[in-house]
Amino acid sequence: MRCTQLAPGFPRHPTGLGFVVAPRRVDNDGVSDPVDVPEPVYRTIIEPHKVKVVEPIRMTSRRERTTLLAAVGNNLFGLRADDVIIDLLTDSGTAAMSAEQWAGVIRGDESYSGSRSFFLFETALKDFFCARHVIPTHQGRAAERILFATAVKPGQIVPSNNHFDTTRANIEFAGGDAQD
Repeated sequence: MRCTQLAPGFPRHPTGLGFVVAPRRVDNDGVSDPVDVPEPVYRTIIEPHKVKVVEPIRMTSRRERTTLLAAVGNNLFGLRADDVIIDLLTDSGTAAMSAEQWAGVIRGDESYSGSRSFFLFETALKDFFCARHVIPTHQGRAAERILFATAVKPGQIVPSNNHFDTTRANIEFAGGDAQD
């Protein structure tokens, strides 16, 4: 009898996104023997992560969604989050966090100033971007506010395929002309 099993002691894929599979021969006596193969085979048969937190959501029908949208004049900001199955309006995050992200929340030093978390963050950014200064912000829109206040001059045109609403607001607050 032949089958393919995850070989004990075989390394994970260097990216961590898959696993190394080595064909093995399992004889009728239950002993697993490796089969000669030129190279291990890498494959991922499922998404390469586990979801650590699950929250039930209310499923809405197409008719309900159409009615809800009409009730708010097709303004997505008028919808209640409980009526949204998949949020494609924002890019502010995802609904699931990795085990490492949750661990970081628990391990984080929440000191107001001088926290270990900040210095780890600062060092990583300076090393990666070769930057002399790091100005952390709590959200992308806060970062945009700082960026556009320094980079956009009154009357300057800032083109884009389609400005996100808060991006447009930050450009216009700085006196720029956000054009799609």
